[in-house]
Amino acid sequence: PAAVILAKRTTGRGSIAYAVGISHKPPTANERALEVPSRLKRWLGLDGRRSWVYTDQVNVFVWPGPDLRPADWLSTRPEAQGTCVIGALPRDWFQTLVNHVAESHAAKRSQMVKRSG
Repeated sequence: PAAVILAKRTTGRGSIAYAVGISHKPPTANERALEVPSRLKRWLGLDGRRSWVYTDQVNVFVWPGPDLRPADWLSTRPEAQGTCVIGALPRDWFQTLVNHVAESHAAKRSQMVKRSG
């Protein structure tokens, strides 16, 4: 799963999406990540295991494209059925996430990873 932090409209094939990954794997000392609050995980319909959003790696891909997966294999929310989107993050937590990504970039501790053409 991933959290889209920016989408840029393009002409042609679609939009370019910038997303940070979400994982159950705790970050190492060299990685920057925010733990996803359990309350937010419940609201998104995700499992109860601890998860982190990695803010030091931004995935770049074409939306829509081959990098998207069905959301209903991750989330129990009815809104996730038949789409690749689970839902919007609350504004305050989304802003915290964007700020953390910006801090990683400013500290030169981030990388952009191209996922599709």
